[in-house]
Amino acid sequence: MPRLIRLAVALALLAALATACAPGFRIMDRSRDASFPGSRGDAARYEAQRAEWTRTEALGVRSEATVTMLDPSLGAHWLAAQAGKEGREVADAFDQGLWEGLYGPRGDRLPFEVSWRFDKLYQPQRVTNPKVGWTFTLLDDHGRSWGPLFLGDVQQGFDADAWTGSFRVWFPTKDTLKGPLFDGRTRSLTLRIGGAPGVADFVWKFRPEVGAPAED
Repeated sequence: MPRLIRLAVALALLAALATACAPGFRIMDRSRDASFPGSRGDAARYEAQRAEWTRTEALGVRSEATVTMLDPSLGAHWLAAQAGKEGREVADAFDQGLWEGLYGPRGDRLPFEVSWRFDKLYQPQRVTNPKVGWTFTLLDDHGRSWGPLFLGDVQQGFDADAWTGSFRVWFPTKDTLKGPLFDGRTRSLTLRIGGAPGVADFVWKFRPEVGAPAED
């Protein structure tokens, strides 16, 4: 086999391996409807689908954060799982309240769940509060960016080796100047978290939508 052909084959194999191993780049099918679901979600599918919408990245030395985008399809399964734990039927007024807490009464916001684990040896506890000195920016592949609407309650804890915690952060899905968050052309969203511990990007890629506008 000529040397150039062998080199081309080797490069192709390396590219395929890198693509297969790249973290956080599963191609997702997003939900187009954030209205309260008329049919019950599937509690049995919740954990597996949650894993598909979850990304984990290093955030500081020997520390990491995990982020789950709560796509409405995942939210429907979450409602079913919650109802199952509490012995309730989904789609009553209580569940609608939970749903609107996630996506807003008009379906105009998108929540992300964030948890972290910071090594005590490298990160003092005072830098682990996300409401003090942290930044959150949502970016798409067309150069648009959004700041958060608000952060929810922060749950903080610790174990022998690390500071831990979790919270939710919400972003708008509609903007009079920038247009909708998902405009039919959106191929990726990146949640950028920055603060004293470090900076990390959490990336979700999406399949093209049927009938989407052509790229500029």
